[in-house]
Amino acid sequence: MPSTTKLLSNPQSGRIVFRLSLMVAAYFVLMILLSPFRMDYIIIGVVIELFTLPALLLLVALLIASIILLIRKGPGLRSFPLGSLLILISVILFMTLQK
Repeated sequence: MPSTTKLLSNPQSGRIVFRLSLMVAAYFVLMILLSPFRMDYIIIGVVIELFTLPALLLLVALLIASIILLIRKGPGLRSFPLGSLLILISVILFMTLQK
């Protein structure tokens, strides 16, 4: 198993973290926006329950990885770790401040 330092030292790791952050953000935003429609199909509830816990864990892991990448590569206006960090923080705020 490769070490964490090898994974985070990859030049493409910032882009990968950014894309995963977009996918996690899309999942949570869709889950929150579709919740008022009360779809009572069992299969939809099962899918939501199966993906919510791994998405929450991935949200925390991506937040930590983007902070580490931001520290290592330095803050830049067009850096992928900074964009990933902003996306993840906005998703966390969106989830906590919803009605």
